[in-house]
Amino acid sequence: MCAGASDRVPNKSEEDLLASGPVAEEFAKRASLDAVDQARAAAIEAVRGGAPSSADTLSKLNALVGAKATPEQVDAAKADAIAAVRGSEPGVPGTLSELNTRKADRAELASLNAEVGGAVSDAKAAAGRSEMAAVAAALNGPIYETQAAGEAATATGVDFKCYGPAPYKEVQFRRRTASGSDPITATVASLRVADVETSAATSTTRLNEIAAEPVKELAIYFFGYKSFDVSGNSPAVILRQVDDVGNVTLGPIDPLAPVSARLDTLAEKVSDSFYWFGAKDVLATDLQPNGKAILLSIVDANGVPDVGVTLEREWRAGVMGGDAYAFDKDGRKVRLTATGDVLGARIRGASIEYDRAISGPGSRVSAKLYATTSISTAATELVLDVGLSQSLGIGNSGIPLLTTVPFRPGRALMWNAGVLTYGADHNSVFLTDGVPNTPLPDANIETIVDCYEQRSETYMSAVAEYVTRPGKLPATSATLEGAFGIGGVAIDKLQEGMFPFENAVKAVQRASLIAQILGLTLRVRLRLVHGESNVNSDLAYYKGQLVVMQDRFQSRVRAVTGNPLQVVPMFICQMNSWTRSGTIRSAIPLAQHQAALENPGRIILVGSKYAFPYADTQHLTSVGYNKLGALHGYASDLHDKGGNTMPPDAVSAVVTGTSLAITFRALPGTFQIDRTNIVDPGNDGVVWGDDKNGSVVSLVQGSAVHVAGTRTVTYQLSAVPTGTNPYLEIGLLGVLDAPAGAATGPRTCFRYDTGELDRFGEPLARYVVAHKIPVTINS
Repeated sequence: MCAGASDRVPNKSEEDLLASGPVAEEFAKRASLDAVDQARAAAIEAVRGGAPSSADTLSKLNALVGAKATPEQVDAAKADAIAAVRGSEPGVPGTLSELNTRKADRAELASLNAEVGGAVSDAKAAAGRSEMAAVAAALNGPIYETQAAGEAATATGVDFKCYGPAPYKEVQFRRRTASGSDPITATVASLRVADVETSAATSTTRLNEIAAEPVKELAIYFFGYKSFDVSGNSPAVILRQVDDVGNVTLGPIDPLAPVSARLDTLAEKVSDSFYWFGAKDVLATDLQPNGKAILLSIVDANGVPDVGVTLEREWRAGVMGGDAYAFDKDGRKVRLTATGDVLGARIRGASIEYDRAISGPGSRVSAKLYATTSISTAATELVLDVGLSQSLGIGNSGIPLLTTVPFRPGRALMWNAGVLTYGADHNSVFLTDGVPNTPLPDANIETIVDCYEQRSETYMSAVAEYVTRPGKLPATSATLEGAFGIGGVAIDKLQEGMFPFENAVKAVQRASLIAQILGLTLRVRLRLVHGESNVNSDLAYYKGQLVVMQDRFQSRVRAVTGNPLQVVPMFICQMNSWTRSGTIRSAIPLAQHQAALENPGRIILVGSKYAFPYADTQHLTSVGYNKLGALHGYASDLHDKGGNTMPPDAVSAVVTGTSLAITFRALPGTFQIDRTNIVDPGNDGVVWGDDKNGSVVSLVQGSAVHVAGTRTVTYQLSAVPTGTNPYLEIGLLGVLDAPAGAATGPRTCFRYDTGELDRFGEPLARYVVAHKIPVTINS
């Protein structure tokens, strides 16, 4: 890790620096050494952990190196730097953390200085060039899937790269030995290297996946985290650098606790700079074509580094109308609050800090004024999808993964921790006696990266896949997916004040800040996949919970954005697995249906799930979650375009004599009866009911008649109905303990073909939801 500010060596002149400590003692013995030898000796000493050790002194010493260095001396310096970093010099430890902290004893230092200060032989120069070639070969070679695979394919003494063990699968740099292999850089989380040739042609070839413009510097970088806690702790170390005129920078040089950032691309020269690419998941986001770089440190013309980096824009803080704002020098403003209770605000490093007129937690808030994102530069709108749910909303049983790589870079996005925003399976670890127990770490939603699945296949990545297809969201819109639910949680534990809800609001706040900084408009959608945990709740209670959730989340979004008219639609899907919970009927699907009917445009029931493949009695397969996501995406697109988003259901049932005519809702698509993909549960899932005070009535099996192109299905009844309050149950009656699904669970055979395809090339259909409808008796 880098030293703290208190450990830094104060800026000194070269004369002061070289006139004190063990360096001076050694130089006194060899007064005839020229400035090049002096600089190289002190630089090697700094690499090995001795004094001087700050970036300031290294920069000045490197400047001296560039003053008189011959090509042979440059080659020797390269070899010395690599050897010191990799630990091949006698007594030099091999890990970056040790290199930055260990103090070499004076005897070793004197010996090393004597060697460095002596004549550089042709043999040593040749050895240095050979070593560089070996390192470059390993850096440019393949990344083997496992250590064992790398060892099997590599000769003894040769370096190679391989992935480490799960869950992080960091890239390791190893040297093959007779008995296996040894790590060349150990105790670090991840390794990324770029060995860039000085010629423009070679640079373009090597970096064509990073930038269209060539990089003009020769550098080896270490990328990644020494810990997976936060992204601000020294995420990059430069190991050595040679510029295009042969000046050598020796490392490792670590920036001191960077707290701010500037966005740049690799098309710019990287001279005297340190960069960190991508987000927390370095394997997925580093060095991608649309990857951005945070500039961690830069050295000015006088050789003085700006350690800790600077913001892209100069910010100042202010309070207007009781709300906190950040203003840049060009007049752009970023609104941080809409609460009207802010007393004061100030800029702290790369963040704005403000005080609210409340007591306790939350009275002082800090927000970063920067972020790396993978958002397309063509984007003008960011659509934030917020998922609250139980297990079916977080991909329980969604294995194997299907969405393993980004599919629409720049437009289909997720938070840096993943679609699952805890960065882990959202299981019972996050519950205490059924109550959510964990706030979302700020670091988990610090940056925005391209969407793919890491732990289990969720429906949310499929939502992003559908809505970013051509003809859906505009090409200038990007969608950001994030799941905040927890498996097994009841609906009241997802409401305002509970961690899932508040974590989701925190994500809205972060997305709003990023959108404002990037000049994007922000639109928010709420999604809920739920029902199983409340299978025995009554209709009024559960319907009320749905209405409250949409209303309170919408209110909180309005408070964040400052837009009192913003509507936040809540997209829900119906629960169809209640028979495995000890009941043949449940009020939950009825509550979901009625909530959608009574709150059009605010609560949107996208459809049912019984037609999808199930992994067990209640959870979907990976394919099932993808189909569910496409259904959500279809409903979202319909809503965006002003289409009819009412649920697929029947709107009337009329009996004339013994003839029953059921008419279904006029919705986009073609209505049909599907007894191919759905096993007929009997009369297509339609059951007669009344007060049982009259004739016994049932539908005659096999009597259904449907004329293609219409939305009406007729059945024959077994008798003329005479009971009071007649009604139909459609898809509501199941078999006790039967698993959910198209062949066994509660279901109907009615569907609307949308004319769209899911990602598997199969027709996307909306199957009629489970519901109840009154019957009109014609006299």
